[in-house]
Amino acid sequence: MVDPPFARGNQGKLAAPYNSDDAFGALAEPTEEEGADAMKVYRAHYHPSSTCLACHSGGLPWQDPDVQPAPIPHQINNHDRIRRCDEWYGEEEGGVCGPCEGRAGTYYGDLPDESLFYDCEVVGTPDDIPVEERATGTFPKKFAVDMRGADRWPRASPSGNATCNFTSDCSPYNASYEGQPIPPDAVNAHWYSTIHGVLTVDHGDGIDGGGMLRHETVYQLPSGREGAERHEQGINGIKNVHLTEIHVQTPEMATSDPRDPGVMLNLVHQNMTSLNESGVDDTTLDWRRIPSNPQLKHDGCVCVPDPAGLPWFHHAFDNATYLGRVKFVPPFGQKTFTGGPSDGTPIVADHFAKWSFHLWVDIETQLPAMFTSPYGGVATYGNWTMDPDEYWPQSVGGGWSDLPSKDQCFDVTHSDSCAPYTRPHVSFV
Repeated sequence: MVDPPFARGNQGKLAAPYNSDDAFGALAEPTEEEGADAMKVYRAHYHPSSTCLACHSGGLPWQDPDVQPAPIPHQINNHDRIRRCDEWYGEEEGGVCGPCEGRAGTYYGDLPDESLFYDCEVVGTPDDIPVEERATGTFPKKFAVDMRGADRWPRASPSGNATCNFTSDCSPYNASYEGQPIPPDAVNAHWYSTIHGVLTVDHGDGIDGGGMLRHETVYQLPSGREGAERHEQGINGIKNVHLTEIHVQTPEMATSDPRDPGVMLNLVHQNMTSLNESGVDDTTLDWRRIPSNPQLKHDGCVCVPDPAGLPWFHHAFDNATYLGRVKFVPPFGQKTFTGGPSDGTPIVADHFAKWSFHLWVDIETQLPAMFTSPYGGVATYGNWTMDPDEYWPQSVGGGWSDLPSKDQCFDVTHSDSCAPYTRPHVSFV
């Protein structure tokens, strides 16, 4: 196998050396079926970390050439590179990404101006910070952590298509769907919202290790600039929509031929949402631990095949590109280690990039403080727990790993992958 060259302009700035025999290289090279275009991109342009298959096992094929699209055209207000700056940027893209670029901000639309950008101070460039002094921390293999941030539904990747606002999703913004988990292939629409929630992960060894991931996500409305400004102050929504997404992928799924990306079980907690709409402050309730069972009246569960495969957090950024050290007050009104309301104290973090994703690791705690991407979710992390079973034990509503019962969950795609998790199909002949 021929190793591809490093991304243009990033030579020598890797966080760790690339080894074609490790878990990254083993999944990075396109197959013959994925075609000559994919191989051309792989050999001519790709940093080996910059493929979806470096963080997900199964589901996504090698991408087409537009996976490395031109940057957003230069904005007169200079927000283009703050919103989006990809790992592979080099001289012809306006230079490699700076330590404070690619931080995304509190976004509420696709365009660079449709975001609020917090202040960021450069502490050192990659040339200033010796390799041995850089953060070595990463995501634990098993954890639960509070998140505050902003999100896009459906999430998207960068694109060179101006008519799609330079995203890979060309659907129009439709405010009437805000807060609804609409299937992307069923409704041609997208929406933005600020969020708070909990991310819980238990992943096996290696990218093919399988496991379970659970998002408790509260979408905060109103959206737009009004909602973003509220969130910057640490204020939740006037309306809070409660959803859960559970990713399940076994090691057998991850290593099958073809690879099976597993399933996503989407739970709509309409009862909790309705409580909030009736005047109850749902933040005083245990919104972090809404049981999977029973699904109460007006609640629901839908299974869909996972489009990408279970995300692998533990060592996914080991071979990311180091962009430098920065100082900033974490946005969204949250302390990044202990959780709780922000006290305005800045942190110092090392900045790593992988494709269009950015990880900011607190050099004091050696834990991720923030994750950003231009259209695929941005969050700060606080209130870390290294044992999810301690944070949410079985004694509390069945625990975090309790799955919704089959008779309460529907398969809208008639997928073989969803069959073990949903009620049987009913055929009318």
